[in-house]
Amino acid sequence: FERMDFISISLILKGTLTLLVFLLLLFFTENLVIAVIGQVIVWVFVLLLFDRVVLKRYISTRPLFHLPIMKSLLRMGLPLGVVTLLVTLNTNLPFYFVEYYLGKEVLGFFGAILYLLFAGNRFVNALRQPTIPILSSLYEKKAVKEFNQFLIKLVLVGFLIGIVGVMLSYFLGEWILTIIYSSEYTLYKDEFVLVMVSGVFLYPLMFLDAAVDSARYFKIQPFLSFFWIIISLITGFIFIPTYGVVGAVYVVLVSSIIQFFTYVFVYLYILAKAKKTEGLCLNTEAFQE
Repeated sequence: FERMDFISISLILKGTLTLLVFLLLLFFTENLVIAVIGQVIVWVFVLLLFDRVVLKRYISTRPLFHLPIMKSLLRMGLPLGVVTLLVTLNTNLPFYFVEYYLGKEVLGFFGAILYLLFAGNRFVNALRQPTIPILSSLYEKKAVKEFNQFLIKLVLVGFLIGIVGVMLSYFLGEWILTIIYSSEYTLYKDEFVLVMVSGVFLYPLMFLDAAVDSARYFKIQPFLSFFWIIISLITGFIFIPTYGVVGAVYVVLVSSIIQFFTYVFVYLYILAKAKKTEGLCLNTEAFQE
């Protein structure tokens, strides 16, 4: 059942209630630990009172411990867990470099600007999630042409969102930074534009990642992530001590470009292999007839 609307409702509930409870607890208690505990409680309530109720309409929610299935899930999920760890590390490397070389004050400005790029990630991810079942279904059916055509449209959407982000940052950057933060941040308006240029590569990359996941090419992803970390380390050591905040933005931009093109190469490999498999299937069917 491709009821992606339930996922959207769950995320909306979780996001809205988390924000409300977190801010209220932080405001009245002035205690970050209590606010975080409140956030966890909200997540548990959404899980039990919405996610579980919806899930029970379609399948049993009673836990089943079947060893072969658990081993299969572990083999499938372990590479994804490693990827998540490495991607998180790669995302945070520029922050570590900035804090070490430029100090915490500059880190605050840099982090605030980069957060606007990550906000775009959340928007694109909301578009990405419903596409995964469609891509998976097309790949399972060996509908290679339709799979490729659909992905191209998604990648173009990602490019378009990235370009819109660049245009907004270029023409309205000072106003956006002033409204969201303060006039102090307008000193970094040029860096803001460069950061949003990264989105031109990161946003379509998210759809390529969905295609790779749909094709179940999980084992290659940790190697890609490790390669990206090496690139970030090299560029971080080269650019940030020399160019400061601009250098940190260069690290993000170079990393985004490398990630995009490595995923393009992986996708082209998957596509070529799928076309070959499709051709073999067609030849087999013709022979049987």
